[in-house]
Amino acid sequence: MAFVKPIEISNTGLVAAYWRLTYQQTDHDARIVEFRLCGYADREAREAGKVPLPSIALWNSDTDVLTIVRRFDYTDFRDRLS
Repeated sequence: MAFVKPIEISNTGLVAAYWRLTYQQTDHDARIVEFRLCGYADREAREAGKVPLPSIALWNSDTDVLTIVRRFDYTDFRDRLS
């Protein structure tokens, strides 16, 4: 499942325009739904097997505001290799 909505990632100048739902888990008893969306520059990047833009963000659909929670860079991945 995917959708197209250009959202500028705060303080980066990058725009993620193609979003793909990659994970979903529902806890009916607790009434919690957890999901993960991966943002790509465009559909062609996704279809070419490119990696998603590296960030964890929260989007408030009421205010249309995207807040970056955590940004990953090369050192995060390098440190996991050792």
